[in-house]
Amino acid sequence: SDFFHTTFPFSNQSDCDDFRNVALLDVASRTTNINNTSADLERYGLLVLYLSLGALTPSRDQILNNHTCAWPGVSCILTWEDGDDEENEEEVLYAINLSDLSFRGSLPAEVGLLINLEYLEVSGHEGLIGTIPTEIGLLTRIKHVTIKGCKVHGIIPTEIGSMVSLERLNLEDNVLTDIIPTEVGNLQKLVELDMRTNGLSGNIPIELLELSSLRMLMLGENIMTGTIPSELGSLSNLTSLSLGVNGFSALSSEIWGMTELSYLSISDMNLEGSIPW
Repeated sequence: SDFFHTTFPFSNQSDCDDFRNVALLDVASRTTNINNTSADLERYGLLVLYLSLGALTPSRDQILNNHTCAWPGVSCILTWEDGDDEENEEEVLYAINLSDLSFRGSLPAEVGLLINLEYLEVSGHEGLIGTIPTEIGLLTRIKHVTIKGCKVHGIIPTEIGSMVSLERLNLEDNVLTDIIPTEVGNLQKLVELDMRTNGLSGNIPIELLELSSLRMLMLGENIMTGTIPSELGSLSNLTSLSLGVNGFSALSSEIWGMTELSYLSISDMNLEGSIPW
């Protein structure tokens, strides 16, 4: 229908991927309410995600023949509109955990269609490759993102700064390169940030040190350089700090003003300055 041709931009592209065609046809065949675009887009986004990863479990038939909330790795919550009776209840996507699924592929741009998502995790899965799509910044409700121990490479997109509800961001042990984008400073609700064991370079962005809610800052085992900024000492709620195995050259004395700090890693660096104990 004209509705789907305008809503899903891939539908008119002769060279679009097979999994996008499959997802589009599936959603079009199920649609009974032309106004329910949010649910349609969500199913389309999930279909493209699972099909593009080439998941062996669940199989394509398992995906196409079941409601998205019944898929392995997907969790939903009940919501109610215009009252609390059963007729108005609806299952809405809440979380995706791909860690235990068998697949090899990358996160597609359509992950940005999952606007209700609050939790995304892929841990210890070398089958996740490719880059972090810029469209991930459209997930403004998401609170927890863990992409850890995978083979994700490339830069951290600046659009990550649009994920304003984010409380925990864990990108540990990947193949990420270049600098930490200053836009991370927009994440005012961030409590935990872990980017250890990558190939990140450059300085610690000052904007990162304005996140007053931060309790865990883990940047060790990268190739970052420069002076550890004095502003770090203003993170009064910080309990864990990992900076070791980098190329930092100087340590500011203000760091010792963080009274809540219980874990500190500054090993294997040629630091100037003294440690007050």
